Formats: sequence, C-alpha cells, structure tokens
Amino acid sequence: MKKININHTNATIELSENFAKKAGTYNSDAYNELGKIKVSFPDYKVVVIKSTAKKSKVKGITIDFMYNYAMNHEVENSASEFAKLKDENASYFAVKSTFFKFYPEFKNFKSKMEWILAA
Repeated sequence: MKKININHTNATIELSENFAKKAGTYNSDAYNELGKIKVSFPDYKVVVIKSTAKKSKVKGITIDFMYNYAMNHEVENSASEFAKLKDENASYFAVKSTFFKFYPEFKNFKSKMEWILAA
C-alpha cells in the first residue's frame, strides 16, 4: 500500500502503519502532509491499515547484508541507489524490493546458506 490512500467510497483517509507512526511526530513532513489532506477532506475518518506484507521467506537475511552485497557487487548504478535508501533509513521491504530489482537471481534462493554461497 502507498503511504496514504484516499478512499472516497468509505470516506476514509487510509495510512500505512509506517506513515502513521511518522505522522505522529508533531511538525514532521508526514504530520504536515496529513494535515493538508485533512483540510481537503475534513469529514473523512483517518484509519491505519495493518501491513499484510509477507515476511521474508529466508530468515536471517538482513538489510546490512543487502547493502554490503550491493556496494561490493555493483551493477548499473545499484551502489548509488542503495546509498540513497540507507540515507533515507528505508524499510526492510523497500531495501529487499530494490535488491531483487538489481539482483533477481536471489529470488530463487530458499535458505540463508544459498544466499551466502551466492554472495
């Protein structure tokens, strides 16, 4: 799900869990963005949508592993992309999605050992 979704059918402003957490900080970018939307849709109820994203099938694969691999095995401009993600403190899902975009061969590995041996 995107960070914010306007659901006109249910008259709701739907927030992802991560965005709702950020919007809880007074005067943050997320707080201000949500405030602008509330002004546009004052009668809409704000709801937080629980994440239904599946957990990684391979336990033990960390963000650091993916960052290190990308920095040491650069393809196209993967190193700059991962540096940007790291600066933004991106979520595990965002890093993993980007990792699979640059290194699709890792999608087929089912165990941590296969990942490590491929690295």
